[in-house]
Amino acid sequence: MNRDLYRDQRVGQRACDAAQFTILALLTALYLVAPRAIDAHQGGALTLWILLTYLGLTALRLTLNTYRQTKIWLEYVWVVVDFCLLYALILSYHLQYDAPPGIVLKSTTAGMAFFLIAIRAVIFDIRLLVFSGACAIMGWIALSGFAALAAGSGGLTRSFVEYMTSAKVLVGAQVEHILSLGLVTFALSIAVGQIRTDSLTGLPNRKAFLQRLDRRARGGRARGGAVVLVEIDNLHDLANSFGEPTAEAALIEAADRVRAFAGAWGTPARLEAGVFAVMSAGVVDGPGALRAADRLAGLLAAPMASAGAFRLRTYVAVALHSEDADGIAVLRNANAALNRARVDRSSAPVAYAASFSEDARSRIELERDLRAAIDRHELAVHYQPIVTLTDGAIVGAEALVRWTHPARGTVSPADFIPVAEATGLIVDIGGWVLDQAVADQARWRAEGADPDLFVSVNVAPAQLWEWRRLDAAASRAATAQARIRYEVTESAMAVDDLRLIDRLHALAERSAGLAIDDFGTGYSSFSRLNDLPFSTLKIDRAFTMQAGAEAGRATLEALARLAGGLRMDTVVEGVETVEQQLVLRALGFRLAQGFLFGRAVPGPEFQSRWLTPAARRQAAG
Repeated sequence: MNRDLYRDQRVGQRACDAAQFTILALLTALYLVAPRAIDAHQGGALTLWILLTYLGLTALRLTLNTYRQTKIWLEYVWVVVDFCLLYALILSYHLQYDAPPGIVLKSTTAGMAFFLIAIRAVIFDIRLLVFSGACAIMGWIALSGFAALAAGSGGLTRSFVEYMTSAKVLVGAQVEHILSLGLVTFALSIAVGQIRTDSLTGLPNRKAFLQRLDRRARGGRARGGAVVLVEIDNLHDLANSFGEPTAEAALIEAADRVRAFAGAWGTPARLEAGVFAVMSAGVVDGPGALRAADRLAGLLAAPMASAGAFRLRTYVAVALHSEDADGIAVLRNANAALNRARVDRSSAPVAYAASFSEDARSRIELERDLRAAIDRHELAVHYQPIVTLTDGAIVGAEALVRWTHPARGTVSPADFIPVAEATGLIVDIGGWVLDQAVADQARWRAEGADPDLFVSVNVAPAQLWEWRRLDAAASRAATAQARIRYEVTESAMAVDDLRLIDRLHALAERSAGLAIDDFGTGYSSFSRLNDLPFSTLKIDRAFTMQAGAEAGRATLEALARLAGGLRMDTVVEGVETVEQQLVLRALGFRLAQGFLFGRAVPGPEFQSRWLTPAARRQAAG
């Protein structure tokens, strides 16, 4: 989002600078032609040099702003330079026409620059606007006072009449004034357009959309209206895989599809990096809004020609207007529905319900507490044993993060892990869990544990994209000769990215193996299994729960044959009953974990329960 803000700032700044340059260039040309025909212009050389200096500095500013974001302190310097040159220009007019009231009557020329400077200030910083206004007021008061004193008693009024009725003003100066006002209007339209329009897609931006939404709600036309929000979930993956230019091209293509969908249905906008919105133009009920949202989701799901047939993954939400809601409230409701779609990983549009707002507040509070928990070291690593189905001997453990909140108590991973993944905190948490698992394994070995015991550590997709940090942690684990088995969700198999494949191979080379976590529940592509360096399939507990039914056993048997044909090891998750253990053992599965064998416990307890000589003898017996 910051990149978009900087891009909008630079585009708006260049538009204002270009308009100012155009105005000054035309004034310079007009000065060289018109005054020579109607006036001896006593101070003409000075005026020309000031105009050329002003023109050159504006060109320099335009060039600098084309290649980099302007520092705020430099903007203050430009404002001072603008006004110094402007007042010097006005004083040179006084010398040229030898009429003090001409200083005051050049207000359109001054107003032209005042407008441009104010526009530039509004785009970037309100403090800059105040500074510009102060410079303009103080300078103009000083020049007006000078004009009044120079004219003497009654001279200002008499000179005003003489000046306004002179042929040179009617022929030359008024043409300049009209031209200046026209160019000021042109510059204003450019700058206002940049303020209200997204520079990348050309759609209305968040500010413009919210103003229209609020205007419609307050105008009494809210009943029956709706807002559709769409978020592109894998935009970051696209940028990492193919680069920012490709991601921007895909965004432009997506914006074109949103614009085409909106048509007569409503008003489209781009609210932030990968979030689009459409406000209905007419009356629409809940089912109608959901059908429209489903059409939009279908349009965006089609392959993106600008990104090599890449398919966008989107979440779609709908919120209806209510008679007592303003635009901000409607958009807030739509965002709450979008959050629910994101949490549920819903591929279908989600309509807002009142409970979503409370869920959103709880989610924000949970995120705040999770950030604090990381700083206060409230998180802990627990270990669940992985055993052989034949004799129950321990061969490994899975490292699982747990959180005990001072007020909330134990917080379920099902609640805080999605928040960590959505906010990027999972990168910090995942790296810390890996380091902790390496340290615990080293201690267990030093105290007599089996050196062949492996520890499985989950790797979130975000960690694979933030490769530098994961690579550093994996290198530390390899240096310590830790037996770490990395578990990657099978969504990694759906990404056709050579860099991601190289990273998986790098993990496999520096570990005790690579496992596909929760295999068979979402993105499995059997054709990719031979291409990727996985050595283990982790069978999701959803299949284990069906082991007592005939259809469930048939599915498990097919998975066992698949793993055997690929020469891959298997770990069955969620084993809770002896009956499930017997079925799985009969089907040929080798390893398992679940409550039947042991729950996840803190490291010291895991060591005393499973890794001491007495515990190993008891398991073997």
